[in-house]
Amino acid sequence: MDVRVDRDLAMRRLALAHADVRLRLGLENRPFIAGEQTHGAGVAVVDVATVSPVPAVDGLITADAGVCLGVYVADCGPVYLADPVKHVIGLLHSGRKGTEKGITTVAIERMVAEFGCAPEDIVVQLGPCIRPPLYEIDFAAGILRQARDAGVRQDAGFSCVAAHPLGEVDRGSQDVGRIEARDQWARRSG
Repeated sequence: MDVRVDRDLAMRRLALAHADVRLRLGLENRPFIAGEQTHGAGVAVVDVATVSPVPAVDGLITADAGVCLGVYVADCGPVYLADPVKHVIGLLHSGRKGTEKGITTVAIERMVAEFGCAPEDIVVQLGPCIRPPLYEIDFAAGILRQARDAGVRQDAGFSCVAAHPLGEVDRGSQDVGRIEARDQWARRSG
């Protein structure tokens, strides 16, 4: 799908693709909620009544199983948050700016404040994003550091990937999490 067009047209094209995926997954009756994505640290609590896109946020959290959360990324990373004890999920859009502004910390703090989540129960999964040597800043390491500093256990399921020009998976930064080869496929097909 060519999204190298103006933002409104790209978003319409993506909306059609997302609707098709939700249909194939049997989720077509659930509202698709995304944030405006301003490269900030705003995080909203959402439910089935929330109108999308949610203004001025890059993160969404919910305990409502009736919604589908969405995020749009290119070089920035999708950050998935899940508390299997309280049945709360979150989805963040975090790149250099969002990470510098502490969006992961904000989201975890909101999950604690709004839903009574315990940080040690929260699982954080970082999806494909750009990393060194293809980008000068390793914001993925910052995201994972924020999660750990907020009380998320390091062994709670961290994973990140960066594709090198030669198709190799970056196995650096082992101190901030596991890097799983299966994610390389997602990076190439994204």
